[in-house]
Amino acid sequence: MRMLIVEKAEEVFSLKNYFTSPSHHTPDSTLGITYEFRSAANLEEALNIYNGFYPDIILVKLGSKLDELISFCTEIRELDGTRHTGIVLLQGASTVDPNLAVRCLESGADEYIDRKASPREVCARVHAVFRFKIANDELRSANHRLLIQSLTDELTGLHNMRSFGKEYDKIFERALSQGSGFSIMMLDLDKFKMVNDTNNHLVGSYVIGEVGKMIAESCSHYPGVIPARYGGDEYIIVMPSDNPQATMELAENIREKVEEAPFVYDGCVVNMTASIGFAWIPSGYKGDTETPIKAADMMLYRSKEQGRNQVRGMMLRNAVDFDHIGRLHLVNGDTSRDHNHVARLSNIKFF
Repeated sequence: MRMLIVEKAEEVFSLKNYFTSPSHHTPDSTLGITYEFRSAANLEEALNIYNGFYPDIILVKLGSKLDELISFCTEIRELDGTRHTGIVLLQGASTVDPNLAVRCLESGADEYIDRKASPREVCARVHAVFRFKIANDELRSANHRLLIQSLTDELTGLHNMRSFGKEYDKIFERALSQGSGFSIMMLDLDKFKMVNDTNNHLVGSYVIGEVGKMIAESCSHYPGVIPARYGGDEYIIVMPSDNPQATMELAENIREKVEEAPFVYDGCVVNMTASIGFAWIPSGYKGDTETPIKAADMMLYRSKEQGRNQVRGMMLRNAVDFDHIGRLHLVNGDTSRDHNHVARLSNIKFF
């Protein structure tokens, strides 16, 4: 138990002695606890120590400054984050405010101990708060794990579509409000059905999971990128980007990783390739959230039609009626075309 004790420096009998003397508690009541102590002479000093020590319990011997105590309890609760800090207040000899206990407990303290309590009772109450702290932290951890699981694709470790949708909406709204660009990328494993037909579904699941890891590793080098499993052997990625070549670079990096990696599972060796399509949306986009995904999906099918194992992309400035496609801007790997590194192809129909 990391305990931060707040008491005046001139105190003759330190509260620390309550927990180091066997006469103040029985072995059973300590839960096998060992102690690590820090001391502070006032609440301001205690806050400074808190930020580096992160105590499990803060034991405060009270003075009579009610407003400072309330502010202290409130601030600790704001700093708690994903862990709980037990706050125990011990009434001091100079405490006279009859509202002190109620106000402090309402502000976030866990326990208020009367000054008439024996050292053994103080220890017992502190240990009770510590047990509550442990249970609270375990509950928070369990809830956090459940939250992560609810937002994560189990097979790949990437975002699931529920999580992706939320993150995509944030990036989309930010791009519109800040006048920035972004990209949507779709990836599909080439002839993946043959993996399941030739081997078994366990091998197929292994390949899907390993490709997810490759995508995650590649995306980690680009800030703000959100990769997700779209379903089956398809993946989707949203990338804040004001440059289509950054998207092309990421897509090629992933494509090369998939092509070069042998997937070995249970004696089976599988070689894979991936087709990738993306839509780059520059600042000033006027369409809806669905259109970029449809555009990326269309570019994915273009990659498939043109031989697989390649990247194809388009620039999307406005909403497009994908049933009647006319003029498109296709992003090309050739950086010598124009200032945006975008090659223009006119009057191309893909369906």
